[in-house]
Amino acid sequence: MQNFLNLKLLFNLFILIFLTSCSGKFENKEVKIIYPNKITKIEGKHALLISNNEFPLIKQFTSDDCESWAVDLPINDLFRNSFTNLLKLMFDDLTILKKSMTNEDELLNKYTSLIFVEKSEAIATFVTERNTGKFNIKLNSQIVVKGGNIEVKNNINSEQSWGKNIYLGCELTEGSKIATENAFQNLLDQVHSSVYQSVYKIVR
Repeated sequence: MQNFLNLKLLFNLFILIFLTSCSGKFENKEVKIIYPNKITKIEGKHALLISNNEFPLIKQFTSDDCESWAVDLPINDLFRNSFTNLLKLMFDDLTILKKSMTNEDELLNKYTSLIFVEKSEAIATFVTERNTGKFNIKLNSQIVVKGGNIEVKNNINSEQSWGKNIYLGCELTEGSKIATENAFQNLLDQVHSSVYQSVYKIVR
């Protein structure tokens, strides 16, 4: 009887540990944004206008391995927050406006340049090939810079991949976070360079 009680206690303890470990397993991982090391400051009055439309995450997953169903990346917020914070660091005097509530001609007379974030999207794929789960994310953004009679369109793209054997603790929530962080770091480096060069064409 004592052995039975000990076995039952051990079994309950195992179940408790299992449930506790699983309870936080699929919590959304925070994606950390890394900005360029050397940011060039731009003088003058400038304005940032971001599209009111959602910046979507397009998921093209063909496998349920690695708990792929638990992946939920806040792509819309990542685009908006990272672009806004980067441009705040780049400009001495930056005004952030809602595109739907502005008159472009009036703004062109008021600001040295207008930076439009027209559209952005992320395309994420996940497949299993042999014993390897493969995740890929592509970020696409269009940023238009206007000033005077000059308009410069920048199509910016960044891509990162991650893979792991599906039998070796393959958690896509962690892998997708790592790939997304690297993709945004590369994207923001390009945004910094593209916006700086575009504004320079306007003010030179």
